[in-house]
Amino acid sequence: SVAVQLGYHVLMMDVDSVFLGNPFPFLEKSIKRRDMLVMYSPRQDQLGPINSGFIYFSPTKKSKILLRSYENVCLIKRQSDQQLWNHLLRHYMFQQIEYRILPRNMFFILWESATKYGYSTNVTLVLHSASDKKAERLMELGQWHLQPTCHFYDTQAFEVAHAKNLISNSTTKSSQSIWRSSKMW
Repeated sequence: SVAVQLGYHVLMMDVDSVFLGNPFPFLEKSIKRRDMLVMYSPRQDQLGPINSGFIYFSPTKKSKILLRSYENVCLIKRQSDQQLWNHLLRHYMFQQIEYRILPRNMFFILWESATKYGYSTNVTLVLHSASDKKAERLMELGQWHLQPTCHFYDTQAFEVAHAKNLISNSTTKSSQSIWRSSKMW
């Protein structure tokens, strides 16, 4: 919120997102005359229609008020951030917020089947894994990058995550086999 209050455009995104291309030219063009751009959530309940895993804010008066309100409500509400964003945007006080849901084929939420909903490495700029099988689904698409060949890979953190069941056995086996094959080179 501070960066938006200071007049900067801000991208807020989850760590389970993969950039397949540079989204900023599209975002900068699309944000004109809008307060925020959001990723689509294919839900018709309190967790939709926006996915809080990818939100791009413009430093408008309305977005500044929305962000301050969100921060204040976060302190008293015990909801998921996505549910809270959707509640705020539905509230009558925020009906004036100008937002656009980003094209799903370009800003793709990996919920179920990738090909069924238009995922394409030629078109998709951002891939966001939103399910309980995040790693497995990203691996199926060749977009799982938590492996020893990655510059930012941390062996100790990986072992802790596995010990705490934050990473499934299939993810561990896949990463270990990738690691073994990378050591051969």
